[in-house]
Amino acid sequence: FGAEDLDPYALLYPSEEEVASLTMEGSFVAWNLEARATQVLEGHGNTLRGALPVTGTDLIATAAWDGLNGKRGALRLWDADSGELVATCLEPGQIVNELAVSPDGHTLAATVSRLSENVHELLLVDTLDGRVTHLAAEDRLMSVVSRLLRRTR
Repeated sequence: FGAEDLDPYALLYPSEEEVASLTMEGSFVAWNLEARATQVLEGHGNTLRGALPVTGTDLIATAAWDGLNGKRGALRLWDADSGELVATCLEPGQIVNELAVSPDGHTLAATVSRLSENVHELLLVDTLDGRVTHLAAEDRLMSVVSRLLRRTR
């Protein structure tokens, strides 16, 4: 991938050794500057909304609007070393607006919308046991997740 493949709004810096990009085609591209290696996580079918390393694990979480295309998997977990898909979450019609992870990596949070039903919720995933909690919301949630998780520090 060259610079022409990057969407400038989606340039991320996960660590001092890495630079990453979210592409409009649904891929997450990470460059390890020290090792001069590139990792591409492909599979989402619509705009990526976020990608985060899950602290204390070898996982990367990605969130997208796949549900707009009628596909499953708007929230996905990947093995950071191999690039293999570990888990696919959420059904067709559901999209993720925002993604956050707790500082200890034990909780993955996503703001999820089911557009056809005008339903919005906060999805909490326990990364230790896989337990999922759904919290209903009156209005669309956009940036509340990162603020909520910052309070748990």
